[in-house]
Amino acid sequence: MAHTKTPPSVLTTANGIPLKDSLRRAERRRKLKAAGLVMPLFLFLLTTFITPILLLLYRAIENPELLEVMPRTVAAIQHWDGADIPDEAVFTALATDLRLAHKDRTVGKAGKRLNYDISGFRSLVLKTARRVSKIKNEPSSYRDAVIAIDKRWGNLRYWSAVKQAARPYTDLYLLAAVDFERDRSGDIARVPAQRALYTKVFGRTFWMSMVVTLWCLLLGYPVAWMLASLPVRHSNL
Repeated sequence: MAHTKTPPSVLTTANGIPLKDSLRRAERRRKLKAAGLVMPLFLFLLTTFITPILLLLYRAIENPELLEVMPRTVAAIQHWDGADIPDEAVFTALATDLRLAHKDRTVGKAGKRLNYDISGFRSLVLKTARRVSKIKNEPSSYRDAVIAIDKRWGNLRYWSAVKQAARPYTDLYLLAAVDFERDRSGDIARVPAQRALYTKVFGRTFWMSMVVTLWCLLLGYPVAWMLASLPVRHSNL
């Protein structure tokens, strides 16, 4: 087999490999070694810092309660336009879901979620579930029967809250963290002044953090400068 000779102008190593290729391979090995040394730290940060933050952010938008407890109502209300109270099909789905949830003792989970939107919604859901479970014969209209249990089911505000809570993901918790909410039309608006709390807490927290940071700089910088300016002592040993 004929060997290809390296041109005389190309620098080579003792093994006859072009110096440029040898340096490229050495650089590649150095990068792989550096990546291997950094990988344990990266995995540590991923499992103890990054992953919990991502899970926390996901939990902040996750909205599974009504999907799990009231699936028929969630499916039926998707076609509701919000102009008037829902039709008979939605009320029938609501009654069926509440009856089954009351039997399975999961109705409180749905009521708790809806209570985030409207105070008192949990008691309304629990009350309706108990009353619907006692109905022996099929009524001619579940719409009339449910509204007869509590007139609030004839209020558009409560049905708008149900439709918003029926989505798999929500911005409710993120908006609430900065004292915002969605109004009846679905637009983002500030909460009333008597309910605004978190922005004040955030502002106070950031202010205290800034004050502590400035004091640390004022107290620590002169000491650090003095230590850095000390003359180097040479040992006689």
